[in-house]
Amino acid sequence: MIEYRKVAKIVLLNKKKELLLQLRDNNPDLIYPGEWVLFGGGINPKENPFKGLERELVEELPDCIIKNIKALGEENLFIQEYNLKCHLYFFKGRIEEGIDYINKKLTEGEKAEYFSFENLSKIRLNNHTKIFLYKNKDEILLD
Repeated sequence: MIEYRKVAKIVLLNKKKELLLQLRDNNPDLIYPGEWVLFGGGINPKENPFKGLERELVEELPDCIIKNIKALGEENLFIQEYNLKCHLYFFKGRIEEGIDYINKKLTEGEKAEYFSFENLSKIRLNNHTKIFLYKNKDEILLD
């Protein structure tokens, strides 16, 4: 049986226009274990995408201030190995905290790290996210 989820994800940029990503725990029960992912997660049934994203950010990055959140777009994705169909809502925003502060506050995943667009090809990042980021690079980097 195919599971269906609505998911909100955010591209977080610092002042250097580096992307903040989360390294997932290496737990085989997770989607994309041990890979770098965007922050965000599942949207609850009574939430709209923005409210779901806000809740996820409070859960994953408590006490971190996210500014200028804007919608980037929506996409559908089928993840065959998990028999999962997702409707993804993408956002972008600004974060000013340094990586040491973020890692002290992080509540999910092994760690967080900033990456330049040039370094995305060097890390374990799922193809769908990589394609989305490169396809929308100009809009993501636009102030």
